[in-house]
Amino acid sequence: MDEKTLADKVTDLERARLEAKRRIAEEQRAAIKAPQLLGFSLEEILQHKFPPRRTVLARGDYPVLRQGNIVQVFAYRGVGKTWFLETLALVGAYQVKACGFHAPTPSNVLYVDGEMASEDVKERFKLLCEVLAVPRQLGLLAEPKLTIVGADWQEAYLPRLDTVEGQMAIESFVAKADLIFLDNRSCLFDSEGEKDPTAWQPAQDLLLSLRRQGKVTVMAHHANRQGGARGHSKPEDLIDVNLKLSRPEDYKPDQGARFLVEFDNARGVHGAAAASFVATLGTGGWSVESEHAEEDHVASKLRDYLRLASRAGDLPKSANAAIGRAGVNRNKALAVWAEMLETGELVREPGGFRLVGEAR
Repeated sequence: MDEKTLADKVTDLERARLEAKRRIAEEQRAAIKAPQLLGFSLEEILQHKFPPRRTVLARGDYPVLRQGNIVQVFAYRGVGKTWFLETLALVGAYQVKACGFHAPTPSNVLYVDGEMASEDVKERFKLLCEVLAVPRQLGLLAEPKLTIVGADWQEAYLPRLDTVEGQMAIESFVAKADLIFLDNRSCLFDSEGEKDPTAWQPAQDLLLSLRRQGKVTVMAHHANRQGGARGHSKPEDLIDVNLKLSRPEDYKPDQGARFLVEFDNARGVHGAAAASFVATLGTGGWSVESEHAEEDHVASKLRDYLRLASRAGDLPKSANAAIGRAGVNRNKALAVWAEMLETGELVREPGGFRLVGEAR
């Protein structure tokens, strides 16, 4: 019997290795319990009645957050996103009204803070409860509507929530909650997820799991220096409502928490509910003004000046001359001036600029 050549022996070993690999793959496949997937034909899905999604937060008559929504609120450091999120948490839990938001029905709310010191968390919620007139519950046995989990007061540590350990740690809190706030992405998820889409995947899996459970999840996130959300764009693929907070052009440091709220993306949010607004937190609570309130004020001041100038026969020769005499913000006034010219409200004559309809 002829001996096998070395090449034949190598071939046999390779075949044996491939066969062993095939058997292992089959055993692994047999051990996996794949989920039973449900599919609909077009005719079936058009007739199927999915459970209605409860409105959790609304603005006016329009829903903004509904069951299963994934929401992100992003802003540059210090703009006021935590003030805003804590306010929404109180609105959802206790049906107080603030920043134009209200809750048609109360929700069980979970607020997870991964950043602030314990005393700061307490003092902020205390102040907001006072200015929003949040009703206090009677007795320690009353069922809490808002539960706060802070990283700072844990005896050991708060695990990242995009890990199995972290999800097990907050599981009992999540089970009771309808509305969940995660403040913020950088502290509670893997920070590498801002640079590496693969590192973001565990956080995405968690958010989609919460969506399937009907939970509303609201994440705080940082803005980059260009004003967009920090990091790559993969997280935005699943976000239903993306809110951007920024400083108004006329912001002054002594105004504290005052910011412009813009709906950067809002699936299913329509009409006045999606309109941008400026919110200011004062001793009397939150006040809200239209994003265009300052432009309206500037336009009114310019019109008043132009009427007086027309009656006095002293028309301004330039936009700068009119803006200076009206005493208004130059940048906003230039935009208003251009719009007035474009719409024909303002015309240029040999003697200067005049409002249409005013006597020469």
